[in-house]
Amino acid sequence: MLAPKQVKLLLDRKNKFSHSKFVLAPKQVKLLLGRKNKFSHSKFLLALKQVKLLLDEKNKFSHSKFLLAPKFMALEIWRINMPIIIDKLNYIYSPGTAYEKHALKNINLTINDAEFIGLIGHTGSGKSTLIQHLNGLIKATSGAIYYNGENIYDKNYNMKNLRNKVGLVFQYPEHQLFETTVFKDICFGPKNQGLDELQIELRAYEAMKMVGLGNDLLDASPFELSGGQKRRVAIAGVLAMKPEVLILDEPTAGLDPKGRDEILDQIAYLHKESKITVILVSHSMEDVARYADRLIVMNAGEVAFNDTPQNVFANYKQLETMGLAAPQVTYVMNELRNRGIPVKTTPITVEEAKEEILRALKKVTRLEIRND
Repeated sequence: MLAPKQVKLLLDRKNKFSHSKFVLAPKQVKLLLGRKNKFSHSKFLLALKQVKLLLDEKNKFSHSKFLLAPKFMALEIWRINMPIIIDKLNYIYSPGTAYEKHALKNINLTINDAEFIGLIGHTGSGKSTLIQHLNGLIKATSGAIYYNGENIYDKNYNMKNLRNKVGLVFQYPEHQLFETTVFKDICFGPKNQGLDELQIELRAYEAMKMVGLGNDLLDASPFELSGGQKRRVAIAGVLAMKPEVLILDEPTAGLDPKGRDEILDQIAYLHKESKITVILVSHSMEDVARYADRLIVMNAGEVAFNDTPQNVFANYKQLETMGLAAPQVTYVMNELRNRGIPVKTTPITVEEAKEEILRALKKVTRLEIRND
């Protein structure tokens, strides 16, 4: 049994606590208690409930209930900074049949709070399969997914709670629109959360406002709306449940440029104002370059890149071998550089390219004046 005295000994600089192959030194315990510290999932796991048990002097528990494994990740106890941890995830379609396909291969990822993630990859790369794991629509063949410190595949895990917190908007909104009116459709999620009628309606009105839907559409049939309006209704239905993570699978597919920009600008605004985590699946390199903080590139069921957009698109030639490309701006900047114009090739948006080209032209002009 690990008694409170033993917990206190853990914090004593002169003592160490050994568990199987892992020694938890006092310095590491203190790091766990510091809000600014994080560990990668290649190190060890201290799940939220387990750390709380350590600090609760009224609780005692055996080693068999307490996991200190070198291969996992440490989580902070006051505020989880890593809401989604994907650990050695594998998924096989139709195992043991002639149609067997290894769709996800040993995926290891961390999605942090309030990040805007761009998920890209060619058709069949595993993007959609991966995101359907994140709210439990598909169960992994092997591996684990941790949401706020809990393994979603644990026997007693509340999957309904996960789906309330991790919202998924499908590529084709008609797949999740079914009620007779827009307002009823948006109310459906909060209603299933067990809220009272007033809370349900307040959430629905708030969600409509967040996505730019007017009250004139309250009683309209969702099936009579335009493509862009359907997307907004689908997103509002998920937002009404107040998720902590919003996953969007190709939310602008089939929309005209104006509709696409309106939807993505609204998503970016929601991300900024609500501080929710956004995972955007897209085939548009321009879109992810403009909005995402980090890009995850899938190829043949594996993570090929996991980095900032600038660093990922710097490898545009390798992306091309995967059936992808960089934003057009990347090719323009590289061509200018090849033609002797001293521009940096890191810009990935039109705005960044404009600033860089102007900077380079000013530099060239100054050099010419000096030479004259």
